[in-house]
This record gives sequence, structure tokens and C-alpha cells, in this order.
Amino acid sequence: MDSNNNYYGTVHTYVKVQEKCLKAICSEQRCCCDLACQYLAIVEVLERDVEQLPKYRGRTVVHHITKVKTSNRLMAVPVVNIMRKLLKVDVSSGCFLCSLPNPYEKD
Repeated sequence: MDSNNNYYGTVHTYVKVQEKCLKAICSEQRCCCDLACQYLAIVEVLERDVEQLPKYRGRTVVHHITKVKTSNRLMAVPVVNIMRKLLKVDVSSGCFLCSLPNPYEKD
């Protein structure tokens, strides 16, 4: 979590939550009622690790890599609230999240 109450997390699955129609006619036929629905991501929260990479390595600034640790805590997050996709790298020294330099261009 950062100062803006934003969380890092790993998406486990996506779910659709929809109201159930209670009309008697809809229980016998296909329901055509306009029911509210919401799309959620089930996310495992990743906490920012106390030990981070040094901000400067020689002349290179390393501010796009964050070391995190798992929390074993799940949250249901509306898909529209997911702000950005990051690259997760698990190595023997820990788990790191890397922001991609250009999230707009695609190959």
C-alpha cells in the first residue's frame, strides 16, 4: 500500500457478480430483466518489503522496481479500479514488481 491507499496485488481470478431475479415468470423462462452486475478481480495483496533496491546504482536510477512480499490476504477489487499492470518477477532473493517503461505501445 502506498500513501494514496493503493495496493499491489496478484490477480487470482475474475468473477461476475449479478443480482438474482425474483420474478416468478423468470424462474420458468430465460430472464430478460435488466439486472445490475459487477466485474471483480480476486487479488492477493502484496505488501511493500522493508528492504528495497538502492535508489541509485552507479549513475542509473532504479525507481521502477519495487520489492514486495506476499500477505496471504485476498481482496475483491472492482476491475475498473485496477490502475496498472506490472511485471512480477520471483527470484531466490525475493519477489519484485517492475513497471514497464511504456504501457501504451504494443508489438
